[in-house]
Amino acid sequence: MNTGLKKSLFIATGVIAAVGFNTAILKQDNKETDKLRQEVLTKDSARYKRITNDIKAGNKANTYYGWSKEVQKMNDSIKIDSIAKTAYAKGAQMVRDSIKAASKIK
Repeated sequence: MNTGLKKSLFIATGVIAAVGFNTAILKQDNKETDKLRQEVLTKDSARYKRITNDIKAGNKANTYYGWSKEVQKMNDSIKIDSIAKTAYAKGAQMVRDSIKAASKIK
């Protein structure tokens, strides 16, 4: 086999391997994106509809990074809401305790 043919085969093999590797990464990225999409749909369907409408309108890209950011925002919002509800419940209990204690003073 001549040297030129060997080099050509080597380059072709490298290109095929690179394409195969990129395809595998893309498939994994799509699986991860689907998981993020499903998480948003499960936890906040209104947010999911807004995002998909923005994607259809061309305002957002349908990427792993975009869905990842939305999941992060959604989870932060859920945490903040939980903290607020907990604080409200504790405050309400303090008011009830104060009223109860004040009624015993008379």
